[in-house]
Amino acid sequence: MQLAPEDVVSCLSNFLENRGGPYDWDDFISVDIADPALEAIRAAAANIDLPVNADGERRIRDLLTEARQVAHERSAV
Repeated sequence: MQLAPEDVVSCLSNFLENRGGPYDWDDFISVDIADPALEAIRAAAANIDLPVNADGERRIRDLLTEARQVAHERSAV
């Protein structure tokens, strides 16, 4: 799947804020992303157990920080 860094940021943010559709998270973690940096974030998210506990939420926030960094780096080019 082709996703932009901003799409990954949006998906992670929506999940943390309980926004989005009922299958958005499953769709995100189930389909490989063509971009290797974003795929690493997706794969890490897929390894977080649901329902998310405090540690899982922290890990998703860390992934969100990574995704924002990728978005920032790509927009600076």
